[in-house]
Amino acid sequence: VLDAQETSFEEALPQLRVSAATQQATEFVLEQIEVVDDLLAGGATVEDVSKETDLELGEIEWHPDVNTGPSALPRFNTLAQAISVDDFPEVEQLDDGSIITLQLDEVLPPTLRPLDEVREQVERAWDNMQIAKLLSEKVAPNVEQLRNGASFEESELPLTSSEMITRRGIINEAPAEFVEIVFGMEEGDVRIIEGSGRIFVLRVASIEGPDPEDDDLSELLDIVDNQAVAGLANDYFNVLITEFGRDAEVTINDAALQAVHTNFQ
Repeated sequence: VLDAQETSFEEALPQLRVSAATQQATEFVLEQIEVVDDLLAGGATVEDVSKETDLELGEIEWHPDVNTGPSALPRFNTLAQAISVDDFPEVEQLDDGSIITLQLDEVLPPTLRPLDEVREQVERAWDNMQIAKLLSEKVAPNVEQLRNGASFEESELPLTSSEMITRRGIINEAPAEFVEIVFGMEEGDVRIIEGSGRIFVLRVASIEGPDPEDDDLSELLDIVDNQAVAGLANDYFNVLITEFGRDAEVTINDAALQAVHTNFQ
């Protein structure tokens, strides 16, 4: 039996403020997701959404090597790789809890930048790539021992970190794809991930289910529920419109429709 511990209100006040602010921010984000969903379902553009909500309108020239701004988040890169020009904008939540709506304006053809502009970056990238390659070759026998059941200590590999990682986790100094790779591994798997001039040797010790008491899980379930309800509502609406159109033999006056669109613009 542990002795009772008491914390005064003054001592607990900073943590209470943080908890209250986090809860308010979470509720605000959930409200924004519903608002943005409704706007997009009503035909609003991303420009319209930025005017009607607190979302900020931004533009980025993205490619897989970009790692600044939202591109530093794995979820953004996954969305950016999958989007096409014809996709309808949808609200998505990123790794840090923020929300975003993506629209692809155009795909630019690959263009080589002049060597003089990128010489320093190329030389640094080449050096880092060669360092990572040599390190991978050097530890290959040790990694094989690890795969055969030896511990990091027995394999003479320094264990610098041993921690639980969630899908929303961010590991400092690790490559952007680190968490995605980890969650593609099975229990006991060993893998080398090459970073910028360094390598990471990973072994999955165990795979645990989500903690039902985790506040983040509860918030994520609320977001999924809201998105599912919004999706079902849109599907139901589209089915009704289709049925009404089929039964009533509705025809559309293109000239009148164009005139209405012109007035909206």
